[in-house]
Amino acid sequence: MSTRTGRGGWQDDHLRVASLRVSEPESIAGLCRHRPDPERQVEVIGYYDETPPGGRKSNPYHPFVWCCHCGKPTHWKGYVIRDSEDDLFIIGAQNCGRDHYGVHFEEAERAFNQQLRRQRALQRWDYVQLQIPIVTSRIDLALHSDELRQIDEARQAFKAASSDCYRQIVRHIQGRIPLKRRLSERDYDAENKRRRQFERSIVAFNAFSADERRALRRDGLAPVEDHDPMFREWTEDYGQIEGGEFLIEEDDLRSRLLKVKSAISAIEAVAKLGTANVQTTKLSRLVADFRKALEDVFSRNIGLGFDSFFFATENVARLAKWADGFDHFGIEASDKGLVVIDRARRRTNIPRFEAAAFPIADELNAIAREIELLAS
Repeated sequence: MSTRTGRGGWQDDHLRVASLRVSEPESIAGLCRHRPDPERQVEVIGYYDETPPGGRKSNPYHPFVWCCHCGKPTHWKGYVIRDSEDDLFIIGAQNCGRDHYGVHFEEAERAFNQQLRRQRALQRWDYVQLQIPIVTSRIDLALHSDELRQIDEARQAFKAASSDCYRQIVRHIQGRIPLKRRLSERDYDAENKRRRQFERSIVAFNAFSADERRALRRDGLAPVEDHDPMFREWTEDYGQIEGGEFLIEEDDLRSRLLKVKSAISAIEAVAKLGTANVQTTKLSRLVADFRKALEDVFSRNIGLGFDSFFFATENVARLAKWADGFDHFGIEASDKGLVVIDRARRRTNIPRFEAAAFPIADELNAIAREIELLAS
């Protein structure tokens, strides 16, 4: 562990190699075991955490670490401090520092935590620098792959075949909306029932006297036969579309791959000038944007892995039944995939393709996971 720092905080080069976490803190060379002078200025230069697995509940007799304020072993967590006379101490991380030094310790603790956050940010930053050449090559490979070209071509073919059909299907996929169709048919049973009711009304009407019938007609109460056709209506639910992620153009895989490249460009622009004058929050944000871009590629890639189900017999049959409810487009199954029929009854074959999941997505996600671990 380094025991010497500049009073204004460490430089990035020093932070990159400094060991701020201390193991076996009571064994630090030059450690003072007396109670420190609370009037001296103090600087936090390290921390320790000797908490055993499972904590106090699982380890009721695990020995604590000595604390210069308490004068005895009292804590598992604490700080390594150096005062204005260069004396080294270890002090508990609860309230011991503030109780002993007052507001000066709060300032020292805050400054140290800022350095600790920057060190972790630099660790993530340096890890990303090592990964950028690998990620760049993988992204370029994916952007120029036959799989991505096949996805683009299939989507464009579907849009060109029938933009109405395309929009409807994408809406159902994005909203996870079940395919439903409103159906109706002539209800002859209801019409026959209505006619029988009318015939019974006529019989009852004729049972009245002539004067009574004239009065009923005058008041509009005489039976009148209704000849309008009657219909029965119902909704058929065909379930949700399986697969079809390749049809979604908004924020598609190509866009997400390009966002990774954009995140890399932003990082490289800063890296050229060095990190010395860059705020920790900016370094962390750039790394977080890069990590999220990698995760977004992975999540979109998962959806593409199910695209072969879109052309499955059951799914195409589902789409065809649903499309029968529209006058301006239709869908049929074919040996090669499916056929989209436009308003003019022109037919366009959309060829089947296998799931286009990209193996590189797993590698990119592993890098994102490693960045997340470094952040913890």
